[in-house]
Amino acid sequence: MINNVLIIEDDKDMQDLVVSFLTLYGLKENRILLASDPIEGLDIFRNRKNQISLVICDYYMPKSNGAELCEILKKNQSHTPIILQTGDLNIQLKDIKFVDSVLHKPYKYESLVTVMEDLCAEPPIFDFKEREIRISNIDNMGMSIKFLTSKRNGHGLVLDKSDSGYKIAMKPSTDIMENAIIETRATAFNFDDNSSTVNEMKKFEIVWFQLLSLDVCIVGLKLI
Repeated sequence: MINNVLIIEDDKDMQDLVVSFLTLYGLKENRILLASDPIEGLDIFRNRKNQISLVICDYYMPKSNGAELCEILKKNQSHTPIILQTGDLNIQLKDIKFVDSVLHKPYKYESLVTVMEDLCAEPPIFDFKEREIRISNIDNMGMSIKFLTSKRNGHGLVLDKSDSGYKIAMKPSTDIMENAIIETRATAFNFDDNSSTVNEMKKFEIVWFQLLSLDVCIVGLKLI
């Protein structure tokens, strides 16, 4: 399971973007460790290396480059996965020792998730008591749902979405459980011209849910 992630990045905007990706994925913000230069990153790693599941490190930084830092980190704890991120397309994984993957900036959320799931055994545990952060909001969208195990149908209202999932509100049901697989088709309604758009059928996994009342349940869906 992903425990703590250390981000070593001197660009504040890039730091914020990676943090948003990780919280979207389900990692709590207090499990994201930030360093603005290699010296600070090395200090955090040495003090907490047994608690760090993943390092995301920039290549070009003041005081030292990322490749040199990654070599030190790997020699301290060889089994900790390291992702090197850079805007330099000439830097390739085959040319850099002591890293497990290279991501070229700018990259999308899905690219980071793919690499993380290749390197780490399990994703973080979603905590349904905390609001899941989504990178975009949506309104006027409803969703028809089919539970594949029971074949029962349901309906939901989309509260938040990202490229990889949704947060929806729906009527409570015994079919709502973690790891359940559902098929969905979303319909967006445009009040300006009274038109609607129906999306293609997609499959999702229920990754968390929260019962608010006898009438409302909030459900987190991850695209599969």
